[in-house]
Amino acid sequence: REKATLRLWNKLALIPSAEQRSQLEMLLGPTDCSRLSLLESLKKGPVTISGPAFNEAIERWKTLNDFGLHAENLSTLPAVRLKNLARYAGMTSVFNIARMSPQKRMAVLVAFVLAWETLALDDALDVLDAMLAVIIRAARKI
Repeated sequence: REKATLRLWNKLALIPSAEQRSQLEMLLGPTDCSRLSLLESLKKGPVTISGPAFNEAIERWKTLNDFGLHAENLSTLPAVRLKNLARYAGMTSVFNIARMSPQKRMAVLVAFVLAWETLALDDALDVLDAMLAVIIRAARKI
């Protein structure tokens, strides 16, 4: 089981290019406008149904999509283990991720970006759907 985990970390750590690795490492540092790290800010989805919330949700998805990591080459990796690794990245602190070995840290960050990209797009579509429902309801009253 431990060997399988190490193989998963190896495969995930080899996915990003050198440039993508440096971008992924930047997730652990603070952003310009707040004390939160970029990783912490990307974990938080929209909480209201509004135009600005939709714009923020789209920006969140675009930020994750700009890493250039896409799920098309993950068919050989066990989906459940990848999902669990991404969930761990979403629950643990940036400090804990930063203290991991470089290989495990990269695997956790790759899993996070791959999983949260899908979640961010889903969140944006949920906000859009709710906004359209409000607009349609208001239009029917007229």
